[in-house]
Amino acid sequence: MHKHDDIPVYFGMALERPFASVLNSRQTKMPKGDEQWIRRTIDAVRHLIDRNVTILTSLGMHTWNILAWSANFYGGKQIIILPLFPDDDPEDIVQDVLEDFALDASRVGFAFYRTDSTPTRPKGALIERDRQIIRLSDEIVPISIRPNGNLEREIANSAQSWAKVSDAFRVDYTKPKRYNPLSGCDIEAVRAKFSGRWELLTHWTHSFPEPWPRETSADFYKAIALSGTEYPRSAMKTLERILSSGKIFGTKARFRNDFPNVSFTSLDPANAVKLMKWDSRSGRWSMEPYGIAIDIETARNMGVRKVIYGDETLFERLSDDDRLFFQPHGKKGDWSRELEWRHIGDFQISEIPREKILAIVPTECQAESIREKFGLDAVSLI
Repeated sequence: MHKHDDIPVYFGMALERPFASVLNSRQTKMPKGDEQWIRRTIDAVRHLIDRNVTILTSLGMHTWNILAWSANFYGGKQIIILPLFPDDDPEDIVQDVLEDFALDASRVGFAFYRTDSTPTRPKGALIERDRQIIRLSDEIVPISIRPNGNLEREIANSAQSWAKVSDAFRVDYTKPKRYNPLSGCDIEAVRAKFSGRWELLTHWTHSFPEPWPRETSADFYKAIALSGTEYPRSAMKTLERILSSGKIFGTKARFRNDFPNVSFTSLDPANAVKLMKWDSRSGRWSMEPYGIAIDIETARNMGVRKVIYGDETLFERLSDDDRLFFQPHGKKGDWSRELEWRHIGDFQISEIPREKILAIVPTECQAESIREKFGLDAVSLI
C-alpha cells in the first residue's frame, strides 16, 4: 500500500474530493437490519457512490463500522479516519483492518490523528475524531442524530461555515433500549420443572454485540445488514451455530492466561437463571437462558475440570496446569457462586453421543425448532 509522505500518517489511495460524511449518533448494541438508521445509512452510501463521492468513515462503534462495511461492499471509495494512540503501529492497524473488513485496498485510505488519550479512556480522542471528520467534509449527511448531542452541535457549526448539509436521508433518533432475555421467565416455575438431581454441566450462551469467535467483521456486518427483524447474533442464533458446527469456540474473556477456554456450570437451570445479569463493561448479558447441557462424566472424560477458586496466594502455589483452571473469588462479586467448570481450547460437541446432550431454551416453540433442525433432545424453561 502506498504511503503519502506529504500527509502525516496517511496510507492508501490518492486523496480525491469531494468528501462526504454519513453521521449517526450512538445506537443499540445489537442492531437489526430493518432498523431505519441502518437502511437509510446504506441508502445514503449508495447515493454517494453513484455520485463518485469519497466517504469519510471510521471504526469502533456499530454506526461507524457498518458505514465502513457498506462503503466497501457497494464498491465505494472511503478514507477511514482513526485515532493513533501512543503505542499504536499504524501499519499494523491498516493490515488488520484490511483483513478483518475484507476491504479492497485500491478503494480505501487510512488517515490517523495523534492523541494523548489511551484505549482504556478514549472519550477525548473519539470526540476529536468526529470533529476531524466533520471538518474535512464537503458534504454532511445526517441520518439518526440525538437531539442536543455533540454531533448535532458539530453539524450546526459546520453548516454555518463551510459544509453542505443534506437532510434527504435523516430519520428521527430513537433512544436505544436494553434487551431483556429473562422477560416472562418465572424462576419458581423453572425450579419446579427442574426439581431433583441435576447431573449435567451447562454452557449458557449469550448474544454477541460483536463478531462471534473466529468471525470477521466483514461477515458480521453483512449478517446485520441483510437481517430483518431478528438480531443475527442472538443467544438463540449462537446456540444454533454451536449445534451446526459441532463446536463451542473458546474465548479469552474473564481469563487471566492467554488460552481460549469454554465455561460450564454445574448449577441447575433455576439457580443459573438467577445469576444472569446485564454486564455494562461488556455491553451484554453475562449469560442468557439458552444452553447446551452435557452429561457430567462425559464432560470430565473430555477434559472439563472444576474451577479452582481462591486468592493470589493460592494461585502462586498451583502448578502451571492447575493455574489454567484458577479463578479469583472476585472483588465486586463472588465468582464462586457460578460453580464453574472449564475446558481449555475449543470444545468438540460433535464427539459426544446425542443422548448425552440436552439443549435448553426459554420456550417450547424454540425447543421444537431445535429438535427438528438438529435431531437433538431439547427442553424449554417455561
